[in-house]
Amino acid sequence: MLKQTFYVLLFACCFAATSFSQEALLSFSPGAKAVGMGKCGVVEVYDPSAVYWNPASLGALHNHIATLSIQEPFSLNYAGYAHFLPLYGSFAFSIARTYDPAEKIEMGSFGYGFPIGRHLSTGISLSALQIDREGWTTAGAGLLFRPTSASPARKSGLLHSIFADRFTFGLAVQHIPIIVSDYDHQARIGVSYSFSKIGPRIIWANHFQRGKETSHAGIVFSPHDNFDIISGLRDYDGRNISFGAQIKWQNMNIALVYDNETKRMAFTTSFRIGLKPELLAQQEYEKAARQFQQQDKREALKISQKALAYDPYNADAGKMIQTLEPVIEKENKEIDSLLVLANSYEKKKYYISAAVQYMKALKMNPGNKKANVAIQMIRPKVNIHTERWYQSGVRYFETNDYQHAKEIFEYILLVRPDHAGCKSHLERIHDIYIKEAEKYYYTGLGFYSQRNLDRAEEEFKKALQFQPNYSDALYYIDKIRQDRQSNSHQVSQLLQEAETFERTGALLSALVRYQNIMNIQPDNAIAKNKTLELSKSIDAIVNRQFSLGKAAYERGDLAAARKAFNAVASFQPSNSGARHYLQLIEQSTSGRIKKLYDRAVRFYENQQWQQSLAVVDSLLAVHPDHGDAKSLQEQIISRIDAGQLLEAAKSEYLTGQYLEALEKFNQVLLKDADNADALELREQCQNRLNEQVEDHYTRGIQFYTEEKYRQAIDEWNLVLQINPYHSGALEYRKRAEERIEALGKLP
Repeated sequence: MLKQTFYVLLFACCFAATSFSQEALLSFSPGAKAVGMGKCGVVEVYDPSAVYWNPASLGALHNHIATLSIQEPFSLNYAGYAHFLPLYGSFAFSIARTYDPAEKIEMGSFGYGFPIGRHLSTGISLSALQIDREGWTTAGAGLLFRPTSASPARKSGLLHSIFADRFTFGLAVQHIPIIVSDYDHQARIGVSYSFSKIGPRIIWANHFQRGKETSHAGIVFSPHDNFDIISGLRDYDGRNISFGAQIKWQNMNIALVYDNETKRMAFTTSFRIGLKPELLAQQEYEKAARQFQQQDKREALKISQKALAYDPYNADAGKMIQTLEPVIEKENKEIDSLLVLANSYEKKKYYISAAVQYMKALKMNPGNKKANVAIQMIRPKVNIHTERWYQSGVRYFETNDYQHAKEIFEYILLVRPDHAGCKSHLERIHDIYIKEAEKYYYTGLGFYSQRNLDRAEEEFKKALQFQPNYSDALYYIDKIRQDRQSNSHQVSQLLQEAETFERTGALLSALVRYQNIMNIQPDNAIAKNKTLELSKSIDAIVNRQFSLGKAAYERGDLAAARKAFNAVASFQPSNSGARHYLQLIEQSTSGRIKKLYDRAVRFYENQQWQQSLAVVDSLLAVHPDHGDAKSLQEQIISRIDAGQLLEAAKSEYLTGQYLEALEKFNQVLLKDADNADALELREQCQNRLNEQVEDHYTRGIQFYTEEKYRQAIDEWNLVLQINPYHSGALEYRKRAEERIEALGKLP
């Protein structure tokens, strides 16, 4: 079509008609916008009046438009309608009446414009004119070049940025007499360029007619998306100036322009009929997406192209076209190869083999005409051998080669849709596939529950081989993808925490983090090595603390023994040796506690405050919940001076009794708020307690995950001794107690 249009333009530019010129027709300008641009309508006119100026501009339309124009009082000078057909272009119809009182012309026009590339469109027109009672018919043709950035694969570069959505070039020849007459044709050429989004947009055009040439210039400035200011000039003569404005509101464009050359006001209104192109494009894209989900790639491509015809800037449709075009092109090549092979089989009278190739082609493209015609031609010959072919499928079925059997039965049904045996076997294969898919699905579900994501994914994919649309398997494959992303982030965070705890010596907290990583990623090499390394280090610490505790117990230092065995229990709560010694220490201290309390009371009564406080502290180290000792401690602290109390606090801090030391530092600061030693040591003491809270809390979590609820509660109780308001310990202790209660109710 492009070649034919070129020939029409070439012929028209060289066409020699008689010399008579019809001023009324050639000076007529339908549409106020074209009038305002100095009658530069060969470019920048995208409504039904493009039939008059340049029918190629119809190819740039993306919706249905009706236009009415008035250029003389109480008279309709132009009415037109353009109808857009996606993928095919736009048709336009119009009627016009010139406003020259000396020689009025009535004209009816028909035009068609269509795109022939992403940036080029062409068009043709046919007009019937009548002056007084004389009538004649003319034709027209045009080209429009308008580079845009609307493309599935956006281009880049300096030239693209300079010309895309900015530059337009138009060429048209109009009023070519169909028969010999006294009227000349006219050639028009025009360009426009926009310097920015809001303008100005400069338009220039030249109209050529035998013995006469006119120049036209215009400018459009858009200070707002819905408002344009228009001005133009003809033949660079200030007396031929025109100016006005255009308002865009919802589906309507209204232009009002004054033309100084004719001393007339031109008023034009255009109506968009139907939804916005952007909405229509989105609707079409959604249809294409549904077709794509149903594996109908060809229909999806066709509908996507339709969406892009409505809105060239629809990115979703552009991406789908970019995805599908190479796939369809590859399929077409495969189909061509299949047709060649089928044709060679057919020549050798291998009709069944030929039919298989034709049906493979039809499976990829059910609308392929060559394959459809060929299969109809050889069908009678194929039917003769269908039973032998069917028996071959049955043999595959009986040997459990269901895939080959399925292909043969499906091919037969393409030739013989009523073949009952094939239908029956396909139903049985379908049932078998469902059972196989469910078997692999439930196996995958088991691996998923064990957090073995790789094996789970493998099994779910096997299920999809039997049922490609198995929604549950698809759901879990997507969930595994999400889990991997989440796990990767979680493992990275746990590794950082573990390394931090390891550097600060909090080995148990580090070990718990590495074990958590192993739960998420069983094959994580770093976590494996670190778990083994830290387990050995903790065993060494436990053995050393146990030896220290045993030695302290044998020499009668029960407080030191208790501390050592508590350290062992903090690392290994199930250590039976440490539990045994702690019970012995508890039994041994019951009588000693009374003696210590009586001794502390005697020191208090003799006003020996420092000695009394030391004895009370020793008692509370053995029995922290002794109410009388606590009360006596408060009385002593209220009487002792800040210096003596600070020395007692330092002694407890150096022996690792941080909670007791913290209380005394606070009492010192109540007596002496600016005591620098107390302030510094209190902060250090608080830091040590925070580390202990973290260690006990972490061990509690570990026991909880191992369902060792009582050991977990013991750890969280130690946390709450230091920080009674620790929300995590309170919440988890409550959960553990509920679990213990629930387990107790089991039969």
